[in-house]
Amino acid sequence: MKTSPTLPLPTLLLLLFILGQFPVAGKRAQTQIWESGVYIITLVSDPEHDGQTIVRLLLNFKDTIFIAYVDDNVIGGLSVALPLKRGDYVGERPEGPRSKHSAISYSVAFVGSSTKYFTTVRSDGWLHSDKTVGFLSYITESGSWTNYPYRRIMYSVPRDGVYWIMARPDGSTGHWTTVNIMGLFNAYSGLGVPISASGAFYLTTKDKISMKVTTGQSHIDPATMMSWVYLENNTPEKLKGTYMAFTDTVPPMYAKDYGTDENVAFGGSRLLDRGNMYDQSSKVFSISISGTYILSLRGNPAIHKSLRLQVYCNNKLVFQSFAQRGVSSGQASVFTFERGDRLYIRARDYRHVGKHTMISIALLSKKDRQRLYQ
Repeated sequence: MKTSPTLPLPTLLLLLFILGQFPVAGKRAQTQIWESGVYIITLVSDPEHDGQTIVRLLLNFKDTIFIAYVDDNVIGGLSVALPLKRGDYVGERPEGPRSKHSAISYSVAFVGSSTKYFTTVRSDGWLHSDKTVGFLSYITESGSWTNYPYRRIMYSVPRDGVYWIMARPDGSTGHWTTVNIMGLFNAYSGLGVPISASGAFYLTTKDKISMKVTTGQSHIDPATMMSWVYLENNTPEKLKGTYMAFTDTVPPMYAKDYGTDENVAFGGSRLLDRGNMYDQSSKVFSISISGTYILSLRGNPAIHKSLRLQVYCNNKLVFQSFAQRGVSSGQASVFTFERGDRLYIRARDYRHVGKHTMISIALLSKKDRQRLYQ
């Protein structure tokens, strides 16, 4: 009697691993995590069509609640801090009637081995604007917290240093919803599509990460969420006496229509400037430490206008952000930059840059420690 040939167990395991790296049934290749710790995961949904679709984050081949949305060419973005274990698989897949495209940007970047210094939360569900407390539930959580009236929740900052904070409000179509983070920045939603904003900020143990939600005539939807994480590798001890982080906005005097060869000017708020990354005269960012960086742009167009911002590294386009119909829209992604790289931002196609347009760049880990999957 004939028997079917069998493969040695090591060969079979290797084959299964290789097959697991390829897309199946609409899923992009899954990424395996090789070091346990906290990671920032970024998703930016595809903008090249009308209508609404989403890109969903997968964890160990299963759907999660973490989603980047796109609606009528408004690019949806999400940056979220999550704990991952060695051996976990992370991926993404598109959903919806126009979901043939996956995320135009997808990254998983190591932040640190400690799982004590981050929190990710989302709204409990549909919340009408007359409610005042108890509107958030934990997804992942560390540290103490306090719930305050007026739809505000506060988290105690565990230690001094640079933090990455993401906020994403969601409200019904036709009504605005705003998330304010400590008075540092706002995230807006005015289309009924969750739209995020994120950035790096220096906080001390005297501070509290405060999230306040305000609404128009409607309510908060379940996709409203916030995520923050301490950048433990971006410290003076790790970086020889400095930090590498910059967050700033476009000041009113530089809110204008930009030329195609003109760098966008920041310097309106000086929310964070550590490491001398930005040259005000040339409007160019210089990288002095090789490593993994997280970068976000929040475009703020004029009313009834759109705005496309593009990030160039050494004259090569590496990232872009798009905001439409006067609604601020923010996207983030992670990059490997080398010492000596030069970055600048330009406006394309739709070139009216509104005040409060925001950029943020922060080092996650040096080259000798970086762990980045894209």
